Amino acid sequence: MKTTLLWLRLLFLVCSAVFLVTVFLQDRTDIVFIFAVTSYSRLAIVILFWVLAIRTLPTIAFAILRDRKNSITFRTLLSIHLNRIVSNFLPGSVWQIFARVYDMSNLDISKIGISVDVLHEGIHLHHYHRNNCIPSRNLLI
Repeated sequence: MKTTLLWLRLLFLVCSAVFLVTVFLQDRTDIVFIFAVTSYSRLAIVILFWVLAIRTLPTIAFAILRDRKNSITFRTLLSIHLNRIVSNFLPGSVWQIFARVYDMSNLDISKIGISVDVLHEGIHLHHYHRNNCIPSRNLLI
């Protein structure tokens, strides 16, 4: 079973990379245009906020899991999160959550702790998308 899951994980990574390359190739003229008219100082600010956002979910998970007496380090949670970022870009938007739940369950984290973490993340992301807080290309120009 573990061998099958490892092969599926590798296949999942390959599918994610193929999807990202395909999207890039289809939209390359738009991407070139965006970089041609982009303010690099604003791009740096957007990248900074993106990095801060990446650290937010593991920080919330760390607080939730530590509160429930799970012995996991922030570094481990950050590593799990960073290793699963690519899967976030696959259609469906739940693949990253599934992959992280699988990783955390292999670390003997309580099922209740994982469930509460996923619930908090779902509420956070639902609120974020519901309020149309996705940055637009106008932010960079």
